[in-house]
Amino acid sequence: MTISPVSGGGNWSVNATWTGGVAPTATDDVDLSPLTGTLTVDGTSGSPNLCNNFTVGTSTGTLTHAGLKQLNVSGGWIMTAGFHYVPASSSLLKFTSASGVNNITSGGKTMRSVNYDGIGGSWKFLDSWTGVNIISNAEKGITLLNGALDTNGQTVNSTNFIVTGSGVCSLTMGTTTWTTSNQAGVNWDVSANPNFTLSAGSATVIANNSGGNSNVTFRGGGFTYAAVTINPQANSAHTITGTNTIGVLTTNGNASPDCSIQFNDPQTITTWNANGGNATNRLLVTTDSYVSPFTCHQVRLTVSVINASNIDFQNIDGGGMVLNSITGGSGDCGGNANITFTTPQICYYVTSNSANWSAARWATQSGGPVVTFPSRVPLPQDAAIFDSQSFAAGSLTVTIINTTFPRICSFDFTGAAVVGGLPIPSPSAVGNNPTLNISSCTFFGDMFFAPSALMTISGNSNPVVTIQAQNNNKILTSGQILPVNIVAQLCATTYTQLDDLNVSGITSNAFNISDDSIWDAAGFKITASGTGVATKITVQNTAQILNSGDFLISSTNAVLQILNSGLLDATNSTVTAAGGATLTGGTLLANDFVRTGLATTIAGTAVMLGSGGMTSSTLLVSSGALTTSTGPITLSSSFTITGGNVFIGTGGATYTSYDFKDTTGTITFACLPTIGPTSIVEICSSSGANACSAYC
Repeated sequence: MTISPVSGGGNWSVNATWTGGVAPTATDDVDLSPLTGTLTVDGTSGSPNLCNNFTVGTSTGTLTHAGLKQLNVSGGWIMTAGFHYVPASSSLLKFTSASGVNNITSGGKTMRSVNYDGIGGSWKFLDSWTGVNIISNAEKGITLLNGALDTNGQTVNSTNFIVTGSGVCSLTMGTTTWTTSNQAGVNWDVSANPNFTLSAGSATVIANNSGGNSNVTFRGGGFTYAAVTINPQANSAHTITGTNTIGVLTTNGNASPDCSIQFNDPQTITTWNANGGNATNRLLVTTDSYVSPFTCHQVRLTVSVINASNIDFQNIDGGGMVLNSITGGSGDCGGNANITFTTPQICYYVTSNSANWSAARWATQSGGPVVTFPSRVPLPQDAAIFDSQSFAAGSLTVTIINTTFPRICSFDFTGAAVVGGLPIPSPSAVGNNPTLNISSCTFFGDMFFAPSALMTISGNSNPVVTIQAQNNNKILTSGQILPVNIVAQLCATTYTQLDDLNVSGITSNAFNISDDSIWDAAGFKITASGTGVATKITVQNTAQILNSGDFLISSTNAVLQILNSGLLDATNSTVTAAGGATLTGGTLLANDFVRTGLATTIAGTAVMLGSGGMTSSTLLVSSGALTTSTGPITLSSSFTITGGNVFIGTGGATYTSYDFKDTTGTITFACLPTIGPTSIVEICSSSGANACSAYC
């Protein structure tokens, strides 16, 4: 039966809206030809509006699809240019056909969220499809759950395309160009349904970031594509997942300094067009090594032909790529294999005024001049030299800032003989006392700072210095306090101190060693502080701080965290934390551990202390192991064990107030603790599992 609305329209679910006085069911065709007013979709997900085949016929009226309302169509869909379709945010049009081929004609209308979900159903586009650029992740473009969708070579523009569920479904594209434009999440995802098949034909899939600097994703599902184009916006990243085969892959950056393409899985590519914006606005090709759960690894890209310019690589196996002569050079950010990069070179900074790192102030010889001996802005594998001829006047500033150049190579202000593995001819220390102003950037090599008598170091807007060097690089502070927050992500390689390190970051992560990093303090001290609320000094995710001298956290609101198999090894030294300490799933080795402020909490952590023992306010051990040898444990408040294993050596334990409480843990004393003002509660468990000997 074919049902039509009255000319004035009304709400779809109201019987009086329809001629004959009955709203359509799933078996009724709908023809809107009489409609001159507005028909409003008002069904809900639990009780959607229904029809079989839908056509607007000769109507010049309006179909308003209200927000959060649903229309289920079990047949085809025909709209025309003279009709008005107004879908609101979060509206849903759902095609539920279970048989036959159902033609879809959108008539040039702008569509919102549409689901194709019919077991055994099939749909074919007869004209182009246009969706909106949706910011909210709650809305989707086109979602396929069940059935066969054929775009029939038509042009498709949608927020995204998502295949979800586990139903049998397929997409046939032919010669379609499908452009997804998303500001908030996934552009293309055909990875989740094992019963989905793709026949991409000669189609092109384009994944755009439609605005802002949001990161968007192409999840190819391991299928074969004729052509895929990735277009990041300013300072944004795209992620490509699935072991895909791609005929032509185009990944272009733009005129912004921090665009990246992240490959999570190996790819086989016939032709890859990979171009950064220019020599300073470079495209970074990387992996998911720095995304939780922080597993550093290479991804293999098998490429027959690559057309590249202004591009940097990190943790990529290039399968024999030769990129040493491309326009703008190829940057080696570490962790790569089977790529021939642009040859590293020494770049000398030469300026008569203050400038950014990215400015044309670089020469191939000390003192330049730049116009005669111009050099590129240093690539990640280069060595940047600031020497006695770098600054023509006093009190000049060079600024490292991520908005102009986010990836920084090895640099030296001290006159070192070797920087970043490159021997420096006739080295000299910096002159004319410049200022190095550091913004948040990523560093890929040595960092050699001159003493305060030769240079000033300043931090710009609470900078985060992320160190991702992978060539066993070094840091020399020359006694300077670094006004930055350091985050080390070294992918199982070692970064070594050449002297004491003092970091005064003022945000939440003054000193954060993570991602399989090995930080070798080489016996030198580490001092970290911060003025931010709950500033954290963190060793986590199998990272290690080795051979530390005295480790001092000097600010009272700072918290020491050793988490997720992290290791802080200060075996022969003192670890002092003025703020709180949380040790969960890691290991602390120290001669003594001094807590002058908040409580110490141990959970799933091994803490082994030498002759210095432990001084703290309160101590809570919920699991893990705490061991002291000859050093005492001195607390100003309570010691509570709710689990874990504790051994207190011959140094004993002293409590100046409150109680010692042993609930479910196992505690072994080499000698009984000194009794403080209040009583000792349950020194040994009633079962006799804990050994107690003589008083110390």
